[in-house]
Amino acid sequence: GVCSCDLMKLFEQKRSSYTQEMTQAHRETNESIKKVSEQLKKKEQEIDILQDSLTKLSSLTNRALASACEVELRNQEAECKKLEALIRDLAAHAQHSEWLVRVTQTWSCPCNMVAKHAATANSLRLRAKQA
Repeated sequence: GVCSCDLMKLFEQKRSSYTQEMTQAHRETNESIKKVSEQLKKKEQEIDILQDSLTKLSSLTNRALASACEVELRNQEAECKKLEALIRDLAAHAQHSEWLVRVTQTWSCPCNMVAKHAATANSLRLRAKQA
């Protein structure tokens, strides 16, 4: 049955609000991932345009414009790397939120786990003696 210790009573009172909070947070994180992914797509398009321009400028031997274009290209690539890192962190966070939602929905009191663990330890000790 459900443990009647104070910790479990407290948790039972808070369980649904935890789950709601985590679910909401998870939704927000996924929306951020979508938004940042769209930004990344735009940056990648800008990079394609810049690379194209650079190729044309290089063939025109316009060094000043070509190097300005190169600088801009490096900047955009650095921005992309930042956005990619942000997406990775957001995705990891979303995974953790999902895990927390599962934990809060299925969490049972550690008192029970400790008791079960002790019982298992005793029966294993007995079996080991008899072996």
